[in-house]
Amino acid sequence: MKTKIYTILILSIVFFVYANLSSCQKDKPCVHSTTEEDIPSGDLAKVPYTDATKLTFVRTSTKDTFMFSSQGWFTDFGSQQTQDDCYQIYKLQRKTILFKSPTYSQPITLSLLFYYSHGDYMVIDFNNTTFSVSPINIRNPYSYDSLSIGSQNYYNIEYFKDQYQSNSNSPYGCYYNITHGILKMETSDKDKWELIKVE
Repeated sequence: MKTKIYTILILSIVFFVYANLSSCQKDKPCVHSTTEEDIPSGDLAKVPYTDATKLTFVRTSTKDTFMFSSQGWFTDFGSQQTQDDCYQIYKLQRKTILFKSPTYSQPITLSLLFYYSHGDYMVIDFNNTTFSVSPINIRNPYSYDSLSIGSQNYYNIEYFKDQYQSNSNSPYGCYYNITHGILKMETSDKDKWELIKVE
């Protein structure tokens, strides 16, 4: 009988403590916060372009050459909010450089942008084709040791499709290295664009 009374007493104490702790937590005010996520400087260093960069590509299907001139870098911020009561807002940095050609209608856009919980990505858009890769993956061991375009050899080549969308079955891809940037693009119009020079 005494054992039963002790058991009931202990359970009553445990319940009382739990109820009070729960009440304290409910009464505790939510603290909403805003966090700014910037592109890491080490990832920015993997893009060799400046405000004055000019890229010349050959369109292999027609053998025509096109020069694309930088329109400069610009920075903006997106935002994302966590889905909970005491939510956090993340201001996510995006840095973009745009290249335009006077003789070709489609620009080349390269962006470095932050996805909440996914880190940052480099995204290249050209001719209705998107290529994306996490800059952390542009490192040794590379996809290829070298790539030959015409008489020029390039080294430490990363090849990627659209990694953010996990589009691994896409037949389109981009060849890239840290010293020259975009080297070759296979686009959705079944064409190939190869770098001739960077100025």
